[in-house]
Amino acid sequence: MIVGRSSRKKQVVVYLPHALHQRLRVQAAHMGKSISQIVESALRDRLEERPRVQLPADLDTAPPQVVDALAQHGAPLWSSGRPTGLSVEDAIAQGLVAAHAHASLLHVLPIVLERNKELLSWPELRARVETARLPALGMLLDLAAEVTGTARFRAWAAELWDAGVRQEPERPFFAAPGAGARYLELARQRTPEAVRRWGFLMVTPIDDFRDAVRRHCPELPSSIAPS
Repeated sequence: MIVGRSSRKKQVVVYLPHALHQRLRVQAAHMGKSISQIVESALRDRLEERPRVQLPADLDTAPPQVVDALAQHGAPLWSSGRPTGLSVEDAIAQGLVAAHAHASLLHVLPIVLERNKELLSWPELRARVETARLPALGMLLDLAAEVTGTARFRAWAAELWDAGVRQEPERPFFAAPGAGARYLELARQRTPEAVRRWGFLMVTPIDDFRDAVRRHCPELPSSIAPS
């Protein structure tokens, strides 16, 4: 990558090798962002000297059946197009498991929930999630309620909360080998409340989820998902 500064317009110009550009195109499509937004975020991270840890693997290594199933149920993901036969409840449950190692999946799960809210069976969704992963389901539902404004997601999350579902002790949601004290400090500063209350930490701000929902669910009121 070659970085230069345009003195005329006071803009940073980044020249990307073709292979990297193609890879970023795929990542941008998965995340609902532009390539420039991804590069800008990476440069900002470097300028802010964020801790260097191993980031979650991208979707090139995500389980293909999970990616295909989520795409078939409305996730803005590139997929093979092969039918999986998985219900939307199965797709969400399996996507939630894979999201620990593939952060882009967590970004699209609120979109899948919103696009299927009239079809979803809460008893079936809860039954398909292992007991140990119920805190993650509560977190997802709370997060989806926050960025979509859909009341049933909050009601389902409240049912889990009232049943005493929690993740203890507090830990990062995304797999981050090598994460140390600096990473945890930053995560505690940036973790959305809808995530923290379930016992998870992440450096992804709530606006990233709002932006993804706003881009792919334009029918929602703009006041719910501000840019």
